[in-house]
Amino acid sequence: MSFVDKLKDIFKVDMRGWFTTKKTQIIIVNNPAQKTPFVHSEQNLKINFLALDSEVKKQLQLALKEAFDEKEVDLLEQISKERVEDIKEKSKNPKTQEILEFYKGKIPDDHLKALEACLYLRSVFLEGGNIKNLKLDIIKRFGDEGRNISSLCSAGYFEGYIRQVYEEMSTTSSFTNEDFKRYFRTIVRISPFAIFVSEDKDKDELSGEILHKISVHKNYGVKFLAIHGIGYKNIQKIRKVVYDLHQYFDSEPEYEEKSGIVLVKINFK
Repeated sequence: MSFVDKLKDIFKVDMRGWFTTKKTQIIIVNNPAQKTPFVHSEQNLKINFLALDSEVKKQLQLALKEAFDEKEVDLLEQISKERVEDIKEKSKNPKTQEILEFYKGKIPDDHLKALEACLYLRSVFLEGGNIKNLKLDIIKRFGDEGRNISSLCSAGYFEGYIRQVYEEMSTTSSFTNEDFKRYFRTIVRISPFAIFVSEDKDKDELSGEILHKISVHKNYGVKFLAIHGIGYKNIQKIRKVVYDLHQYFDSEPEYEEKSGIVLVKINFK
């Protein structure tokens, strides 16, 4: 059943002839002044979420998810004209363009879209703007992965550690872009529970950060800590510090090392 057919069933309306374009554009709005549940034109359907009852909302959310996954619809949230213009202007920033161009094709498309949104958020923050709603929008659109990508972006990891990982991995003869995408997914998934080790982080600093993170994780019921490192010097530094701290761990650390990159997982009770 097509998405339009599902909408007919949900809204109990005959929609024949509503959409003349091959791809339907769905715009979700929250407009208390608009009492009708939707307004349509030849090119889009504007749905007012506030005007729907709870059962219709559930049915619509399921239908939208299925249609979006099948690339049958484009799903947009209505934002102000000023925001659109600001996004366009900030996206012209050479540094932003360089970052997005570098990661294009190297990370999953949905992650690239999240990164673009997070770079905009970061630019607003650096200018002293209010980012609360922007961050909520990113989490709403991209979920926990959007939240994690935002944190990684704010910390500068896309210019630093993550880019270095790609450059290190790509020097091996067996490298494929899928290798990096898998590693990137891991970084995004566990980044709130991870430490990323750079050359300017000395052994004492790393040791203190590991013990602090373990304490915090235990207080919040998190049962592991991941440590990422790239390059020979950082890998040796991680191994030495982890060895020196072994009395604080409940089990032997798990090492995964490949192409000059190490991931150490420390489990605890």
